[in-house]
Formats: sequence, C-alpha cells, structure tokens
Amino acid sequence: MTENLTNSQIPRYMNIYSNDMQFMAADASYWEDIEEGGTLLGLWSHGGNPVIMLATPSGPGAINENSHFAQDPGHVFEICRQLQEGFGIQCLGSWHSHHGLGLDCPSPGDVEQVHRFAKRSNIQKMVQIIVSYDRAGMFLHTRRKSIAESLLDKIRETKKSEPQKNMAEEDYRLIRIKAFFYPDAQNGSYQEYPINVLSGKNPIRSALAESQILHTPYPLDIGRFPLERTLFDKAIFPKWNENTQEQIPDFIIEQLANLDADIAKDAEICLDDKNITVSIPIRGDSILVVTYGIDDTEAPIDSINIRRGKDRKAIDITKTILADLDDLPLCVIYRKVSALAGFCTPRPLFTLCPTVTVIESEKEDDTAHTFSVKPEISNGEKEIQGGSEDALE
Repeated sequence: MTENLTNSQIPRYMNIYSNDMQFMAADASYWEDIEEGGTLLGLWSHGGNPVIMLATPSGPGAINENSHFAQDPGHVFEICRQLQEGFGIQCLGSWHSHHGLGLDCPSPGDVEQVHRFAKRSNIQKMVQIIVSYDRAGMFLHTRRKSIAESLLDKIRETKKSEPQKNMAEEDYRLIRIKAFFYPDAQNGSYQEYPINVLSGKNPIRSALAESQILHTPYPLDIGRFPLERTLFDKAIFPKWNENTQEQIPDFIIEQLANLDADIAKDAEICLDDKNITVSIPIRGDSILVVTYGIDDTEAPIDSINIRRGKDRKAIDITKTILADLDDLPLCVIYRKVSALAGFCTPRPLFTLCPTVTVIESEKEDDTAHTFSVKPEISNGEKEIQGGSEDALE
C-alpha cells in the first residue's frame, strides 16, 4: 500500500526538542527589537521530515539589526563541520527573530537568503524558523545587557545576573515560533509546518553545554521561557485505542496523513491478530469503519462499513465504495462515505464539490438506494456506478 502513496500523503511536521524551543525564545527575547538568530542542525526522517537536534546562537560576525539578520558564514561552516564530525548531524537551515518587523513568516529577503545558501551549498531542501512577539499577548522580556556588563559579571564570578528591581514594570509578551520548509530550497517558496516537540532531554545540547558552539557573551535563563508561554502550531496525531498493545504500522499513519488534521485527530485505531480497524466520525452520528488485513498485501482493505444510530448497526458498503478496485486511499473513502451518509432522504441533484456531482434515485419500496457518482468533466470517462445497498437510516 505504501508504494502507491505520494509524498503529499505523509504527515508533515518539524521535530524539535523542548529546550531548543526555550533557547530560541530566550535568545530572541534578550535582543529585544534587534533581530537575532542562529543555525538549525539535525537529520531527516524516513518520511522526509526534519528532526532538529540543535539550535545555535549567532556567530561573532553576524549582522544584528532592527529589521535584518545575517549569520556569520565562517562561523556556520565551522560549527557545521564540528557537529557533523562529532555527532553526524548536518545543517538543515536557520532561525531568526522578526520582533521589529511584526512579521511571523519569512520575508522576501529571508527567502532570497535561503536560495543563495542552498545554491552555494548544493542543498535541495532546507528549513527555517521565525521567532516573533505575539501581538495578542504579553511575555516576560529581559533588558539586554551590554557585552561589557556581561564580562564584568564574569570577572566578579557572578554566575547569575541580578534580578530586575521592578519586575512589574517589565515588558510581558508571548513568544510565537513558526516552522517553515523549503522543498526546493534553491528556487522555490516555503510551506508552513506544525511542530512536534520532543519532550526528552536533548543529548547533543547536554554534551555541548560547556562548548564555544553554544556560548553567548550574555547570560540566558531559558527556564523563564517554558513551553506554556511559547505559542506554536502543534502537530496533531491520531488517537490510539488504549487497549492496543502492538505498534501501529506506518502505512496506517500515512493513510491518515492525507486527511484534514481536524478529521485525523478523532480517528481511533484498533489492532488484533488479523486486522487493523480505523474508525472515523463522519456526518451526524455516523462512523466510518475501514478494516485492513495485516497480511493481505494483494487486497489490503477487507471491508468498509458505516455505523449509524443508537444500535450502531454496521452496513457493509465495500462494493459500493471500491467498485471493481482492490484499494483506495483513506481520504477518498472518507469523502465517498461522507456523501453516502447524507443520503437518508430523497434529494435532488446536488454538488458535493466543484468537480463531483451525485445523483440519487430511490426505489419505490423505500428500502434501498442506487447511487451514481460522475465527474463534472466531459472527458469520456466511464461513470462510476455504485451498487444497491441497504438504506442508511
């Protein structure tokens, strides 16, 4: 089944450790309305999703201005070399703040920077994170100390900066973090990705705690920037049945990926020795139930049922949905069954979407319906005929 899936059907999101999220929020907030940023290093998953293993601060030669940030190329090259040799991770992209711009997505200049870097480095895909203040809220925001003040603290062996005298007078803001993916980093635009926060402790950040790679000439207290005060679009995954003890196969996750996130999050999955059952709520009190055979690779879909009403009686609509096919993507099955679920009373010709119309004809005994689904295009394709099924009332 997975061989028939395109890349667009795989769940798309960025993986990143929670303390890297906290670090970016703290570093960006420290610089107030001056842009700050750094490098994102990590690996790509089997499905092509980025896994950020480390977010670094800017280098000594970086350009930090109110509406512009540019990384130090020599610094980026050196830390990428060290981290690839030491940990096997590579440069996936960059992050920077947009506080002064009031912009929570890449600017045209940011896109151009990605294109230049990708062409120079012969990289096909990259990621970018934009950190900004959320205008709807307020977040604790520290005064940026000068480098001279920070060095003086170090001379005095002051490990922690003194607390602010008037905490109530400080600026409070929420920090928003957005992730973006460039599938064609050399010439194309970006796609916004949700974020999957890894709750474990980042082993690479821990190993580099005392290194110059993560050193900043100013103190950062990432503990003051918990995830609860950081706004980001969370990656949504389907719910598992609590009784399921086995691992859900990847092809089920990939099938759910092509559904809208609001639909996929309500899916329930049950696994037994022979079958995997995916249940998804549809219109009203209806539930779509698709059963897959674990070992049947020739025809992976065993049955398609719809359950309605208080008794949840199952109505087998496998033949109607599949016709003479052995398989269909779950997203297509969902759309077809959603249409059938609405056929409880006689209806005139109506349009389900801009490209499909559904004609319903009801038998005289009011016990069965025959459905005809036909694309609204005159390309000579055969009309797909559905069979006669029991009424869905």
